[in-house]
Amino acid sequence: MIDDESERAVSRWVRLGDQVTGRPPPDDPAQCESCGTTDNVLDHDEHALCAHCYLEHGSAPLPNEAP
Repeated sequence: MIDDESERAVSRWVRLGDQVTGRPPPDDPAQCESCGTTDNVLDHDEHALCAHCYLEHGSAPLPNEAP
């Protein structure tokens, strides 16, 4: 089971990695490709996933769950 703290931790590590590599923050909130949420979304392109879906399914969205 994935808890809220785990999701927040993953999100913080990804954001830290973005800062270290110089990736600019997104202009608009992204939407998770798997579940559609905008909370703790880890990427901001066509492969955007929220921290929960990333922890549940890995780095690729499930094919039948795209919005």
